This record gives sequence, structure tokens and C-alpha cells, in this order.
Amino acid sequence: MNIPRVDLPRIVVIGCGFAGLKFIQTINSKKYQIVLLDKNNYHTFQPLMYQVATSGLEPDSITYPIRKIFKGKKRFHFRKTEVISVNTEKKVVVTDKIGEVSYDHLVIGMGATNNFFGNEDFEKYTVPMKSLLESLDLRSMILQNFEEALNSNSIEEQNRLMNFVIIGGGATGVELAGALAELKEHVLPKDYPDLDVRRMEINLIEGSPSLLSAMSKNASEKSYKFLKSVRVNIWLGTRVQSYDGQTLITDKESLESSAVIWTAGVKAIKIAEMRTTNDPKGHAMLASVAGQQGQWLARNFNRKAMGRKETPFKYKDRGTMATIGRNKAVVDLKHFQFSGYIAWLTWMFVHLMLLVDFRNRLVVFVNWSWRYIKYDRGSRLIIRDFKQQKRR
Repeated sequence: MNIPRVDLPRIVVIGCGFAGLKFIQTINSKKYQIVLLDKNNYHTFQPLMYQVATSGLEPDSITYPIRKIFKGKKRFHFRKTEVISVNTEKKVVVTDKIGEVSYDHLVIGMGATNNFFGNEDFEKYTVPMKSLLESLDLRSMILQNFEEALNSNSIEEQNRLMNFVIIGGGATGVELAGALAELKEHVLPKDYPDLDVRRMEINLIEGSPSLLSAMSKNASEKSYKFLKSVRVNIWLGTRVQSYDGQTLITDKESLESSAVIWTAGVKAIKIAEMRTTNDPKGHAMLASVAGQQGQWLARNFNRKAMGRKETPFKYKDRGTMATIGRNKAVVDLKHFQFSGYIAWLTWMFVHLMLLVDFRNRLVVFVNWSWRYIKYDRGSRLIIRDFKQQKRR
């Protein structure tokens, strides 16, 4: 393992998501030894993963090497390994590659994963998007479906391959639907001139009566209007029941599709929820929440090391936003909501500034600018065979 023991308390951090990232950036490593464990050697900016999935960005635009992020931080050690379990009595973390890692304090920031609510059909046949690898799988599936449709002589099969169904009308589902609509309008007709791309359908299914139910009424209504303007079929108050890889059954309609995407639910990976008296149901699984929690916890550790009183966590809601494509977005601030072009510019600026470093910001900005001017997406690569990866 090669991690030296020093005369300082050791904090083991599991996961380099937004919480782990902010914690390690904020913690005073003169007072603590920091050991970070993660199964990947990079941090992922998850809010832009849907753009990787829809060929808008390459993976390295939204990822950054962990070792480079914390380069120069004293008493910091990173090990690429997956955590299997935690023994709180012995105060050790059990991993798959480096054995047991002892700790004095343990910080768990493993993030969220897909929640299929116990439905094995959806877990088996739909395509989720909660990790970078899943985003690449989704990109491959989208492109492969058009390649297969081009080679098919059956109209029914072509329609099934080009019928995209997104389950879940939250921010991810809405943004993904808008990105697919842009592909249909500006990119795919040029890539597949021998295929009638006009037959491509985009369906967005939401169980509640409105889109973006966690946001304001204005955001919900505007997102609905924006998506309808780019010809997305929206099924509100609709419950999915089963899916066999070919036919999706809902309580209202049956849809023939070989491209069903799951964005309907998330759950914590093993452990991760904070409840306070002000938020008895816990906080939403958002990047902003995770980042603030990580930073708050590090500051409390720093206070503790200096003999100062610790402070309770209080989430500062700085607003939520979602983009529905070119010139279309919705933004909710505490006392103000707006939408349209200005909201779209706001969304782009905020997301650029939240990326880890200048290189990522520059790459993403150049990609967005080129896409805006040329109506093109340059990342239409099938890196791996989706069916071999997913059909099990």
C-alpha cells in the first residue's frame, strides 16, 4: 500500500465526486493525513455527461485526473481501488486491491447510482446514465441504432430503432430529450442521407403531472413548451410497467422501441444521506449539495484541529437550472425565475466555471462555440460495441 504512518490523524475519503473533491481541496493537510480511495483515477463533472452521450463532448472534456487535481497537496495519498466494506470496530476500510486501510476518521462520498425500484426488466434492457462508462454506452447505442436502421429493409424495425424513449422528466431527462432533438434536426440527416431521419421519434415519459417537478412552475411550463417546439412527445402522468427490449408497456400506451433510456430514479451507493432539523427528509442528490457538504465537513475538521467550535450544516440554495437545447434553458433563483436565451447563456457560464480547470473550460467552450456556429457535433464515434457491453 506504501502509505506512511505519520503523527497526524488519518482521514480516509471514499470517492472523488463533488463532495470528496471539495473536502480534500478545503482540508488543512498540515493537521491531517488524507487518503483518497476511488475505483477511477479521475473526477467526472456529471452535469455534462448527457452531452458525452449525445456526441456533444468527448469524455476528457468533463473528466480530470485525480493526481493532477491534488498535485502538490502535502500528506495526500491516492489509491485506485474499490471499497468492499467498512469495519467500524477495527476502524479499517476493506478494499479489493490493497487490502485493509486503517483510519482515524472516515468520509464517505460515494455518490448515487441508478434506482430501478426493483424492476429487473428495466435494469436489464434500458440504458442508464449515471457514470461515464454508461454515457459512452448510450452514445454507442444511439449511433449503432442508426447504423442498424440503415442496413435494415424492414420499416417496422427501422422505426423501432429510431424511436427513442426517455423515462424520467427531471433535469437529466429534459436535457437529454433536448439534445436528441438537436441531433435529429441538425446532425443525423447529414450523417445518414440514405435514411429518412424524419421518422425518428423522441418520447419523454414522466410519472408526475409536470416536467422538472422539483423546480418552479415557470421552469416546468417553459421546459414543456420548449420541448414541444422541437417535436418531443411528452407523456405526463404516465407510469411505465414493463419492457422486454422491444416493446415498452405503460398504463396509457405501448411503444415499440429498441432505445429506452432510464433517468427516472437514483439512490445512494450503500451509504449517503444527511438529515437536519430544517431538512428532515434529507437533501437532494445534487452536485451543489454534495460540494457544500464536503466543504462544510472539511472546515469543521479544520476548526476541530484548532480547538474551535464546529458549526452545523446549512445548505445554501443558489438556484437550479436546466437546458433544453440551443437558446433554450430555465433558471430558478431564490427570488426570481427566468427562461430562454439569457437563461441559456447563464447555464453555459455557470457550468463552464464549475469545471475543474482552465483546460476543461477552454475545450468545452471551443466545442460549444463550434457546435453553435456549424450545427455540428464532432464526437460521433462508436468506441465499443454496446450490445456486447449491455445485453447480458
